[in-house]
Amino acid sequence: MVGSGEGPERQTKEGVLRYALSKLGCAPADAILLGDRKYDAEGAQAVGAGCVAALWGFGGKEEFSPYPVAAYCKTPAEAGAFLLRK
Repeated sequence: MVGSGEGPERQTKEGVLRYALSKLGCAPADAILLGDRKYDAEGAQAVGAGCVAALWGFGGKEEFSPYPVAAYCKTPAEAGAFLLRK
């Protein structure tokens, strides 16, 4: 698990994602971010990762509409089922 940190490289969602992917040795195209706000979708798009919208969180479906989202999930179980299909 990673989060924002001191220093400019992790002050944005994009920066946090780039840091996490580098720590994992994972290519962005092989990653999917499960997020509940537009900032998650923006960050995923910026790094070239996929995004699944967690609608049980803070954001609603309309918040994600400007971004490429692989799935809209209403529950953690739906998200798990979607991710396991991949």
